[in-house]
Amino acid sequence: MIATIDFEASGLNGYPIEVGVAIHTPGHDQISVWSSLIRPTAGWLQTMSWDPDAFDVHGIARADLKNAPSAWDVARSLNALLAPCEVAYCDGYAFDRLWLRLLVEECPDPCSFDLQGADRLARRLNIVAGALLPNDADDPVTHRAGPDAERLLRRALTAQHARVTELR
Repeated sequence: MIATIDFEASGLNGYPIEVGVAIHTPGHDQISVWSSLIRPTAGWLQTMSWDPDAFDVHGIARADLKNAPSAWDVARSLNALLAPCEVAYCDGYAFDRLWLRLLVEECPDPCSFDLQGADRLARRLNIVAGALLPNDADDPVTHRAGPDAERLLRRALTAQHARVTELR
């Protein structure tokens, strides 16, 4: 199985507010997508800020988070979902690893998967890493975690398919 993950946050130096995962099982055409908003913890709200431009980027309002699942519940769901995959790949490793760390710190269970950058996904699939770069004209970034995780995985699988076809 191949999994990609994406986070949306309250700002670049903020806390995670949404996480999305896309999973592909080799031999199947379908990609499964899961996402969840994340209710901020009291500690996050006290120590980190909400960037005034955040809503303009992802369209998620603070009010949307009031009834969202707790960070603890989201972390447990994420662990259960990604444990069979062992690795989740992301295209914003520098930030995603910080937001993942904040999230899993809220859960008593250890993180059940490793987080790696898109360059590692490219190596795993034996494709050029540049194939994973977004082309906003053809495939605009939505800045919503589920669709963006799916977008990265689709780009990877498309590049892998093109490479396999080229080698035939």
